[in-house]
Formats: sequence, structure tokens, C-alpha cells
Amino acid sequence: KKRFALNKVLNEVSKLCRAQFDDQRVYFRLICPEEIFVDGNMTLLAQVFLNLINNSLDAIAAIQDKVITIELLRKDGEAIISFKDNGPGIE
Repeated sequence: KKRFALNKVLNEVSKLCRAQFDDQRVYFRLICPEEIFVDGNMTLLAQVFLNLINNSLDAIAAIQDKVITIELLRKDGEAIISFKDNGPGIE
């Protein structure tokens, strides 16, 4: 386990996806108002974030105005990360 900043990982993963966002005309927002540090495996967590973004890209593929928003915040001493897209949802 190592200590790392979650916002740094989210920024790096977002950069990896930038070409996909541009190609698919996705409006992408990353909201990280402050640095939040956690202990863990940065590589594994980055892979989880990448998978969630890819799931969102799949969910919004057929939509005209594509939006993906990732928000990182601290609440009651815990890090909260939300991934949102405007896809149709799970049925």
C-alpha cells in the first residue's frame, strides 16, 4: 500500500480517455475541488476508474448529447467518488 492523491489518478485516467471523449463528442467534467489522499494500490484503482469510464462510454454510445461527470469530494473524513453519465440506465 502506498499513499497517493485520488485527484491525480483521476486526472491521469481522464487524460488517457481524452481521445475517446473527443472522437465520441463526449462532454467530460472532472470535479476535484481539493487534494484527497488515500492509502492503496494506485494502479489497481486507476484500472477500476478506467473500467467505469469505459462502461459510461458504452452506455452513452447511442445518445446525441453525451455527458460523463466524475466528482471527488470529502465527506465526514471519507473520500467519495461519483461517476455519472446520461445513459439510459440499467433495466
